[in-house]
Amino acid sequence: MAYWPPHIINGQELDLLHLEPFILQCIIPAGPGNPPHLHINVRFSCHCFSEAFDPVRHDPGIIVMDHKTRRAFDLRRYELSRLLPGLIGAFPERKVHQTHERRNYCYFQALTECDGQIYEVFFSLRRAAAGEPHHLNLFVESAYPSVVSHVAKRPHAIRFPILALKVFKNLPVRFAAR
Repeated sequence: MAYWPPHIINGQELDLLHLEPFILQCIIPAGPGNPPHLHINVRFSCHCFSEAFDPVRHDPGIIVMDHKTRRAFDLRRYELSRLLPGLIGAFPERKVHQTHERRNYCYFQALTECDGQIYEVFFSLRRAAAGEPHHLNLFVESAYPSVVSHVAKRPHAIRFPILALKVFKNLPVRFAAR
C-alpha cells in the first residue's frame, strides 16, 4: 500500500513514489552504550510539492489537502522534490543547521541551474516511540528554492551523525551563539 493517497492535479494523478518513506542508516561515533548505527524513519510532508493556497492566484484544479488545510500544487517544488531522497540519504556525511525557531533543522543545497538560489530542506528529528522498529523519526516539513541571502544568516552547523546521536540519547543540542 502506498504511503500517499492519490493526488489529482488538473485531472492527472501525481506520481509521488519518490517521496515514499524509507529507513536511513546513520553510522554514529563509537561510545559507551552507542549502537554502531541508528535506523532513521524518513517521511515527507506535502509542503515539499505544494505552497500556501491563494484563491486569487490558484486554480481549484491544483488543490492539495494537508489534513484540513488547502494548499496549491507547485511544479517547481515538485520537480525539486525528486532530489530529496538523495539529499536525505547523504545526511550522514553532511552538516545541518538549526532554524531560528529552534525546533527544526535545515539543510542547504546550492541550485546550479537557478542563479542566486539554494534549495532549503527543513526537517524535524525526534526519538522514535518505544516499540517502533527504528531509533529516530525524520520528518521533512518543507523544501523549496530560496534566495542565497538566507545562507549568510544561517546558524552554526552540526554534523548530522552528532545531531542524531544527541537526539537519540536525549542530550541537549548546543549550537554556538548567533
